[in-house]
Formats: sequence, structure tokens, C-alpha cells
Amino acid sequence: DPFAQHFGAKQDSLGRRIPLINRGTWARVSAIDKIVDQFLSVDPGVGAAEAAPGVTRQIISLGAGLDTRAFRLAQACGQQARPDAGAGMAADEPANPLRAEHSDLGAHFHPENWTAGSVKYIEVDFPELIFRKQKLIRNNRVLHAMAQVMGDADAADLSGVHPVKIGPYSMVHADLREIDSLGKGLADAGFDPSLPTLIVTECVLVYMEASQSSDLLRWIAGTFAEGQALLACFEMIRPDDRFGRVMVSNIRSRGCELYGMLAFPTLDAQEQRFISQQWSYAKAADMLRIYTNFLGSSEKDRIERLEMMDELEEWQLIMQHYCIGVAAVGPDQSSIHNLFTALSEDMSTLAPGALPAPPLTVAAKLPLVD
Repeated sequence: DPFAQHFGAKQDSLGRRIPLINRGTWARVSAIDKIVDQFLSVDPGVGAAEAAPGVTRQIISLGAGLDTRAFRLAQACGQQARPDAGAGMAADEPANPLRAEHSDLGAHFHPENWTAGSVKYIEVDFPELIFRKQKLIRNNRVLHAMAQVMGDADAADLSGVHPVKIGPYSMVHADLREIDSLGKGLADAGFDPSLPTLIVTECVLVYMEASQSSDLLRWIAGTFAEGQALLACFEMIRPDDRFGRVMVSNIRSRGCELYGMLAFPTLDAQEQRFISQQWSYAKAADMLRIYTNFLGSSEKDRIERLEMMDELEEWQLIMQHYCIGVAAVGPDQSSIHNLFTALSEDMSTLAPGALPAPPLTVAAKLPLVD
């Protein structure tokens, strides 16, 4: 990810993380990237084009933080940028076309779609995080250059205005526990519930009290009662075994509570949390199965050569305590319903030669993937 260093601390200041953590992070990001990629490859249908000419679908990232996916998406489309350039880059230097060489992201997403605004990308987070991201984009030449190819970043007000709009890319500050404020912020950013929509949450719902996350999911489902939406979430599960208890204790010692993990502790419970809030379909799979079945073998081979490790049982154990869930709302045989069906089948089918799951009683002794 050529943009990560511009949004956060330099790798040298953090020290190198152990292979288990790096592999786990890669698996999470790659799985969500693949879902984004497949969503963008789906024909949105005639109705969407009629409802909003020129715009065929939208992506909403809840609790986006300093996520780089919108920037990587623009890069993967073959946009012109210089993420490898330093601050001393001459203004008249030609920009180089870059692609996300080892990612599925953007494989079906053409650059003319982004620049024409046929896909909206809206990020939501607390005001302090959105303001921080605005400041980074405003002051960092690499981020500003990429924002410029997404839209007219020079014309955008990056001084704290709400929401920020750069072409089809918007940043909204809102508290997900305050539904009215969230709805207004999304509306101000041009959110359109008539469009096929992908909502992404990565370790967000788990930090919300069960009643709050349920209110949010019910509101989303109701918002798309006449439309169609897919939600992809990354969550923690299985708090009741030895490893899970250590996870809960470690996070609690940092002043945080894993409300969602405790309230929805199993894959079945993760699925039912959506069904109970009026979602049409839901499917969840732990990250061990996602890694084994859902992610491409050639890319896994590359990562495993880069991040070699011997702790196979521990790797399998920790991956069993994280999951990805997908849920959909919309009519049968819609493009989103068909996408949900394809994703749930990919996530569920046991790959030939897959390693058996280890017992969940292996001692918990490793840092967490967070």
C-alpha cells in the first residue's frame, strides 16, 4: 500500500510486526478488497441509471478512519499519480501510471467511471479523524496529487468544512450512534438510497453496544427498503474459550469493551443480528475459512513466502476468532442478491486439501490482530 505511509507513522518508527500479524492484516484487507471488487463488477441494472443519471452505485465506509481504500481504488484504475515521489518532486515532472500490482481491487473498475462520477465513495467517522484526514490530504503532496485525479482537490475546502467533496469522494463526520446526524451527513454528501450500495465496516460494530449497532443496522435496512444494499463487516467472535477471554481482557485493559463480540459471539449469532434487523440474507465465515477458500492461492503463496512462520496452530486459532459477515437487503434475483449468493458460496465451500481446524483450547500467547 503506497499510501499507508502518508496517512500514518513510518514503518521504521513502529518496528516490524511479527508475520502472524502481517498475514492477518493482509487477509482482512484483501478479503474486503475482493468484496469491493466484485461489487463494482456487478451490473447495477437499468433502474439505477434512471434514478441517478451518470451514477450507478455507491460505497459507504463506516468508521473509515485513515483507510486508504478510496486512494488505492483510484490508483488501481490506472489513474496517474506518484505515490513513490518525495516532497521535492518538481511540479513539471510527468506523473507515472501505477497499478495495485498484487491486488484484485479495481480490476473491473475503469478510470473513466471514477472521473465521470459513476461511483460515489463516502467515508464516515468521528470529526477529529475526518479533520485529521483532511489536513493530511491538504498538506501531503502525494495524497493531494491523488485526490486531484479523483476530482478538483484544489477547489475542495479541506480546512474542516463538512462534508468534504472531491469529485465522487466524500468525507462525512458523524457518530454512528446518532442516526439522525448520520442520515443528515450522508444526505449532504449526496447519498442516494435508490442506488445499489456497498457498506463496509471493519472492527466498528464490535465497539458499539448491542442496542446501538442493532439500531444502526435496522436503520440501514429500512433506508434501502425500496432499494438494494450489501454490507460487509469484519468482526471478532468466540469470546468464551481461553483465547477469546484473553482477547477480551487485553482490549479491556486498553479501556475498550468488545460489546459486539460478547453480544454476538458465534457465526450464527453474527448472521442472526442482521436477520433480526430486517436484512433479507446474511452469511458469516471465520477468517481461517476466508483465508483458505476465498483468497487467491497465487497471492497467498507470495505473502507466505514474505511472511514465513512456524506457528501454524496459533495462526489457525487466531483466525478462528475473527470473521467476515455479508448481509443483503433487496428483492430476489436483484444484482445485489445474486452477488450475495456468489459471495456466500465462495465463503462457505471448503477448499480441497484445506487444513483441519485446531482445537480451540490451544494456549493464547500471541498479540492480537487489531
